[in-house]
Amino acid sequence: LLKPLGPAVRDDLRVGRHVVTLLTKKRRRRLCELMITAFEYGERTRFLGICSDITERISSDRTSRSSEEDDVPDVAPRQVSLQPELGQASDLRESEARLQALQHIESLGSWEFDPASGLVRLSEEALRIYEIDPVAGKLSPADLLAVVHPEDRDFVRQRREEAFSRGGVHSYPFRLMLPGGRIKHVRVRGVVESGPNGLSGRVIGTLHDLTGKMQAEQSLLRLAETLEERVLERTQELDTQRTFIEAILDTAATLILVLDAGGFIVRFNRACEQLSGYRFDELRGKPIWDAVIPPERIEEVRSRIQRYPQMRSLLHHEAEWLTRAGARRLVAWSSAP
Repeated sequence: LLKPLGPAVRDDLRVGRHVVTLLTKKRRRRLCELMITAFEYGERTRFLGICSDITERISSDRTSRSSEEDDVPDVAPRQVSLQPELGQASDLRESEARLQALQHIESLGSWEFDPASGLVRLSEEALRIYEIDPVAGKLSPADLLAVVHPEDRDFVRQRREEAFSRGGVHSYPFRLMLPGGRIKHVRVRGVVESGPNGLSGRVIGTLHDLTGKMQAEQSLLRLAETLEERVLERTQELDTQRTFIEAILDTAATLILVLDAGGFIVRFNRACEQLSGYRFDELRGKPIWDAVIPPERIEEVRSRIQRYPQMRSLLHHEAEWLTRAGARRLVAWSSAP
């Protein structure tokens, strides 16, 4: 987009107001006023450029000065350039329409404060964000301050004063209080141009409506909180169920042993403790053959455990256990994968 400006102009572009010569596709030169401002969008800094074609205005000024010096106006050039001017005016209207559409999509309006008149000129999107009648294209700072949330007015007033005293770029968020008590979250960003004698001059900037983004973030936060609550509730339910199951296992007179796929002890109820003489905390995570299986039966037990995943029904068998005291106890088992 900056290609028509030429490398010398592109390298010199900064935030603020510029008068540049634009080279069109047909190699025609147009004199333009370019206003550039920067704003934060997400995690990036973006730049908004508002370009106005002032070729006709400058040409008109020059023609007026020439007419004052010459009693006979030069009519022929005006007749020749009439049709191009109509096309250029159409192009300008089209460009303005595209800019308005872009501002609406991004919820990003633009504004300009003229210290000479004391009024603020706002774009259509800025007026839409403030929810002010578009007929009121120019408003005083006091008019805009009246739309600011009462709790934020002193803050906004202070930041304005600081911006004028320091100059340069300023940016700050605040809230709008709209009819019906509705709240909008916005961020204003502007740049104060240097006026004559070092005084603050015109101020241009952007107004970004952050309400939709903040509402989305709040919705995600509420969703995360809801999920966290549900997970906590489910965890508590599981803990209750686990406690209930453990109580059943520990009070049952039947030996209940749970092994993982490798034969390591996962559960060892109180009846198993009483029979073997081992505590569950001593055997947790250890292979069953390191505890209660007689040495001559270890390979048989290992082989049987390896076949457990292929089992499709209960397996009934008898096996000896070796207690802590060295006694052998014959146990009838019903095993399931």
